[in-house]
Amino acid sequence: MAGNNSNNLKVQKLRYLTTDAIEITFKVPDNLKKEYKFIPGQYLTLEKKISDTYERRTYSISSDPISENISIGIKRIPKGKFSTYIFNNLPILVYVYNNIK
Repeated sequence: MAGNNSNNLKVQKLRYLTTDAIEITFKVPDNLKKEYKFIPGQYLTLEKKISDTYERRTYSISSDPISENISIGIKRIPKGKFSTYIFNNLPILVYVYNNIK
């Protein structure tokens, strides 16, 4: 279901911040670096098909704006469909929607 403004970005690094929080760093290919330039406060939307339903969640960008790649933090929510799926299936391929404008 991925839309026109989505990309499959590879997970470059996973860093557990706590047992229930993780930082995911996505590798931004050279041909997309211009599209993924951001300023603090912007966010990305992740999408994954879970149990035959496309689920989307937005996450604030936590990396430094001058970084080569882009990072987000995800906190596991008890009984949270998306965050639980992410934590149980790392590393995972998700569609990343570019909300940066």
